Amino acid sequence: ERLLLKLVDKGNAREVAYGWVQRCALAEGEFRGMVAADPDISRNLSKADLDDAFDVRHALVHVATVINRALEEQP
Repeated sequence: ERLLLKLVDKGNAREVAYGWVQRCALAEGEFRGMVAADPDISRNLSKADLDDAFDVRHALVHVATVINRALEEQP
């Protein structure tokens, strides 16, 4: 998701960027490596952009809040 959004933010059409990401997802090998080696993606995103797109902290930022809310709602 973040990878796709970064490509769109760089001015690429969503459908085109989706095709690039999908091509990497369906290829043999490790996804992040495929993304870094993809000529279309690497032409549009820097190493810092890729590092940010794959940073799991973004996905985990609200974990504590969600857990606390779930525990508060217990009868």
